[in-house]
Amino acid sequence: MRISVVVVAVSCLLITLSTAFGNEPTWKDTSDDATRLAEKGKWSDALAAAKLSLKKAGQSFGKESLNAAKSHSLLGNLYARRGKFVSAENHYTRAVAIRAKVLGSYHPSLVQQETLLGDLYSANGRNEQAERQYAKALQVFANTAQPYDPSALGALVGIAELQKRGGNQDQSEDMLNNILAVCSTYGKYDRSLHMLAVRSLADLGDIYGKRGQHLLAAGVYGKAFDALESRNNPDALLALTILTRLGDAYQSAGSPARAKAAFKRATAMSSRLRTATTRSESQP
Repeated sequence: MRISVVVVAVSCLLITLSTAFGNEPTWKDTSDDATRLAEKGKWSDALAAAKLSLKKAGQSFGKESLNAAKSHSLLGNLYARRGKFVSAENHYTRAVAIRAKVLGSYHPSLVQQETLLGDLYSANGRNEQAERQYAKALQVFANTAQPYDPSALGALVGIAELQKRGGNQDQSEDMLNNILAVCSTYGKYDRSLHMLAVRSLADLGDIYGKRGQHLLAAGVYGKAFDALESRNNPDALLALTILTRLGDAYQSAGSPARAKAAFKRATAMSSRLRTATTRSESQP
């Protein structure tokens, strides 16, 4: 007990001395901390750091600076991951407004912001709003001189998902195959395309499954899972979803042994995910 008190006292002293000598963390320090903590799954700590980064951005650069926009986007990402729609929307919208004011309505950096908003609306079933945001992203992209943009490709993936959701399977399939071709061409140069390829493969699996082409669906789900697992820090929730769909596809295709293996891995992954979430939420 005494040791804990001493540690807390020393920590407070170090913070006080750091502030007194002008070594208070900068906007970049807090922003980097938020990103690092989010990657480790420490959502509460990441949120606190991101809020501090927004405060630092306002103090050092102004509330309508590009650094403030970056902090708003970071907060939007954190809230979106936890399903906090209203908070995520507010921060994403603020990030778009600041960038448009500072850089102009057709600056390339707006493509990513508009696509993030589209993804948020799509995840919450607001299909019409999502489609409008994706269209804005592609309109901005069309006014740039860049050969391609991962975020613009992400908007196309989003539109393909909306087409699939609306029953336009053939059109969605064509779009997804074209997206995968672009990912194959540029993927070695741009790792951000990796996740777009995973999403596209997973969506293709859904389309094949609805058509009753279950082995074909299992094949692309398997590719999506392998691609996701090849990353050092894969999206555990997405991996779990793809594994479950892989098991369902094998079950429907009459391959119970393969289905059982996929479901077994999914069960183990679900257990690890629940444990990690419990630990994260129990942190102060």
